[in-house]
Amino acid sequence: MMDTSLPAVVRRLALGRFPLAIILAAGTVLGTGCATTTGGPSAKAEAGTETAAPMFPPRPPAVAWTGEPRDLPILDGSTGEPMSWTELVARASSVDAVVIGELHDDAVGHAFQAAITGDTIAAAGGGTVALEMLERDEQTVVDDWLDGIIDAERMAELTDSESWAGPDSWVNWYQPILDAARRNGGRVVAANAPRRYVRLARTEGFDRLEGLPSPRRGFVEIPLETVDDEPYFDRFVDVMSGHMTQDGAGPDEAAIARMRNTFRSQRTWDATMGDSVARALGRGAPVVLLMVGQFHSDFDGATVLELRARRPGARILTISMQRRTGGELADEDRGRADIVVHTGMSTDEAR
Repeated sequence: MMDTSLPAVVRRLALGRFPLAIILAAGTVLGTGCATTTGGPSAKAEAGTETAAPMFPPRPPAVAWTGEPRDLPILDGSTGEPMSWTELVARASSVDAVVIGELHDDAVGHAFQAAITGDTIAAAGGGTVALEMLERDEQTVVDDWLDGIIDAERMAELTDSESWAGPDSWVNWYQPILDAARRNGGRVVAANAPRRYVRLARTEGFDRLEGLPSPRRGFVEIPLETVDDEPYFDRFVDVMSGHMTQDGAGPDEAAIARMRNTFRSQRTWDATMGDSVARALGRGAPVVLLMVGQFHSDFDGATVLELRARRPGARILTISMQRRTGGELADEDRGRADIVVHTGMSTDEAR
């Protein structure tokens, strides 16, 4: 049986559910929050399956950070100028959508997410939090929790989210974000595409998704042809090829073709999550805050591009959390997002 102390990404990798490129990139996925794709964390574990020995050692249980996230360094992503928490909330509550790029295993970053969610929705007089970690066909379960029909433990169980980013990660890292939204009168949207349809995009292409019958077709979106994603694909190749080659040589044509297939999965997530935010805005949400792995959002990631294309004229604020200390914007972070937040320590140091 699979060791359930492993994070969902590792269990899924050991079960052989991912293409080679994602397996090779697993260490980056765990450490950086979708530095390659979200294929790991967003693909939830399947319990009770026979498998070989796990590829990675078990990770320690997730622990909530108890510091004050409002005191973290907040920097303008272009100028590097510092920003107060009050200024951040005022800016976040005055736009249509806030896209927050996370590191999946960063306890400090998750505390920041819960704080900015609650304060922004309160300041805006309402709003919605959308999560990559929940899939569209789970929305009924989420609504049952919002309406008090089930408790948070049952919601995590029904969505198979308890160990989304490691043991106990849901209750300590993600549930506080949902609690902050509900406590301040906000709603919660399951923003991602079901993993089975993401896999279908990779193996059979977008035409296969387009042919899905209603209502299943509504669970997944196809990237808009008007979105120029070539710079995004170039970054994708840079990261993926770094894990696939040992001698520093670039990928050959066959490897690029395989990456194109895997990239369809990446773009399916982007399209579906961007569309989920656009739909929430269309329903009248004063502000929507999307929690997403930062490769999807940093440097104009394609989730942001899809949202812009589907909601022209929307005011979008991007935030990226980086494990850095101090109040100086690193050169490599300039232009990464509208706002860069330094979470200041590793997960181990935060415990």
